[in-house]
Amino acid sequence: MNNILGIGVDIESIDRFRKYPRDRNERFFQKIFTSLELDYCFKKKDPYPHLTARFAAKEAAMKAFSGFKKLQFPQIEVINDETGKPSLRINNDNSEKAVETAFISLSHCDKYATAFVIVCKGQ
Repeated sequence: MNNILGIGVDIESIDRFRKYPRDRNERFFQKIFTSLELDYCFKKKDPYPHLTARFAAKEAAMKAFSGFKKLQFPQIEVINDETGKPSLRINNDNSEKAVETAFISLSHCDKYATAFVIVCKGQ
């Protein structure tokens, strides 16, 4: 049962993102995050742990997919279901059908955020 295609993990400092207030760095945020991600994070009292966790998720996804698919930040989106559970959506520019499923885990504390991604065959 070797359905795992790739794994990725990343850890980031939350202070790294605190250095970039949104009002002076909108282009920076738009290059990395989707509008859905920005809306989600900036509705929080402290958006920076959430932004950092999503950035870590994108980095982890790039690592997990690296053996078979080259991804850019805007193609990787962290979405939450109605219970708040995060998942990954990979937005392909072409019409190729996804043949893989990605599982994600996010976590953050006062200084760091981390993400872990596992990519498996099919569903």
